[in-house]
Amino acid sequence: MVWREVRGSGGGGPVTKSRGIKGSWIHSNPNPIPIHISENARCIGLGEVMFPPKGDVSATRRAQHVCLDCPVLSDCRDYALRTKQLHGVWGGLSANDRKRMRRTATAKEALVR
Repeated sequence: MVWREVRGSGGGGPVTKSRGIKGSWIHSNPNPIPIHISENARCIGLGEVMFPPKGDVSATRRAQHVCLDCPVLSDCRDYALRTKQLHGVWGGLSANDRKRMRRTATAKEALVR
């Protein structure tokens, strides 16, 4: 058995412990993190680092630095954008970065209509 820290998808709830068996991801998240991301990410075991306090720019930059050479950076980023993660650093993007990207995409869609 492997114990990992898990945060609910976009819920902003507290960190909970989730019991998983190597090669699987067992918890109640409606958008479970794909196994290739959860097993290959540089941030494994760094839950507190990757979810810095809101407004703490220095802590956010430290978390983004972890992502720099991550082998699953683009997959992680895609997952966070697709599942609308509201908290933490995912794929090198802060919550504010992802919010701006969603806002820009929405504005571009409105112009096309």
